[in-house]
Amino acid sequence: MPALREHAFISDSNEYLNTTPNSRTGSDAKPAQRYGSTATDAFRALADQWARTFRAEDGPVVRFEGSWPFNVSAAFRASDEGMRTWQAWHAIAAMSDGASLAWVAQGVVGYDASARLTEIAQPTLIVAGSEDRVSPPAIGQAMCAQIRGARFVEISGAAHIGNVDSAAAFNEALMAFLAD
Repeated sequence: MPALREHAFISDSNEYLNTTPNSRTGSDAKPAQRYGSTATDAFRALADQWARTFRAEDGPVVRFEGSWPFNVSAAFRASDEGMRTWQAWHAIAAMSDGASLAWVAQGVVGYDASARLTEIAQPTLIVAGSEDRVSPPAIGQAMCAQIRGARFVEISGAAHIGNVDSAAAFNEALMAFLAD
């Protein structure tokens, strides 16, 4: 079975989300500067901001509510399945330990696997959503170009969590890859 790899933040076109909510809903969430790696002072500042949000009262819920619009497509958010998912994930956020999530946010600082992509020798599938503002398709395409024999699939209309908001298309791409 082919190895599945998570993507690393490697391209200058990567767009992270800056969600510094001034309200409970995180309504002022907006695209942040772009980062080529999490091993930068700018990304550290962003991760520190996320950590502060997580540590605040109801931090995991505030972060979830602020990032939800960027993580799934508008069509999914408007669907019954999207509403059920939002409710379930909201409940998970409400039960989450903000201090632990803050450590996770700060723990991703300094991660950069870009120099090792050419070493991947397993069949690799990179999937991106056409509407992903967190890791735009250009990120996946750049990674695919560095991995020998990698396959890139862009799911039309999918956002950052395309395996959720476009599950059928994601599963179709994954099953086709695994069948080869």
